[in-house]
Amino acid sequence: MVRLNKRLDPSQTGSEAEKLFGDLSKRLVGQDEAIDQIVNIYQMYLAGMNSP
Repeated sequence: MVRLNKRLDPSQTGSEAEKLFGDLSKRLVGQDEAIDQIVNIYQMYLAGMNSP
């Protein structure tokens, strides 16, 4: 097992999540809070932290 000495930054987003945010922002105008929630859920899914 490899141990990394890097702190996790919850404000950092992955490239896939950034792309999703950009795509949704183009389609959903004035729904920034909803888009943030969708992107957060998507990031948890990508990290494998979702419910089984």
